[in-house]
Amino acid sequence: MTADDAGVADPGYSAGGGTDVGDRMYDYHGVDQFGETVRLHDFAGLGAPVVLHIDAMWDPQAENLADVLAGRSSSLDSEFDSAALRAALDSEQLYWVTVFGWGRSLGVEATTAELDDWLAEHGNSHLPHLIDKSGGELMDFLGAVAVPTIIGLDEDMVILHAADTNFADNIDAMVP
Repeated sequence: MTADDAGVADPGYSAGGGTDVGDRMYDYHGVDQFGETVRLHDFAGLGAPVVLHIDAMWDPQAENLADVLAGRSSSLDSEFDSAALRAALDSEQLYWVTVFGWGRSLGVEATTAELDDWLAEHGNSHLPHLIDKSGGELMDFLGAVAVPTIIGLDEDMVILHAADTNFADNIDAMVP
């Protein structure tokens, strides 16, 4: 089922256009670790909310979140219910999409080779990891100023939890 099949309209991109709870997320798309284009609205109408995780490969929290998602011990284990998060992902009661806006160097756009290396070290190949080639469009749309940024979306791509510095609370709020 596509977003169009689910009846989810794309509001289109506009800087600062989706920063409030209740706004619909535009149909962002990026290239995943398999070289495939993934549209955020591909997850619309699948019956489960989506966690949109925006980060940088140089951010230690990206590695910590990858450990949590893979079931490895992490410094974040006490920040939220990591076992419940993994169970929700495994049972498709929740979807997770990571978007890397920056590679291993501060301010430098991520490359496919960096993503491959990062995933070999830290990642989960079964979760989509996208490279943001939009020149910061996604961060601008969301009004996000820091990484990690965790955005909660319902199955109709409406923002449930907006960009905020306490990402652990946003994760906990998304786990059914």
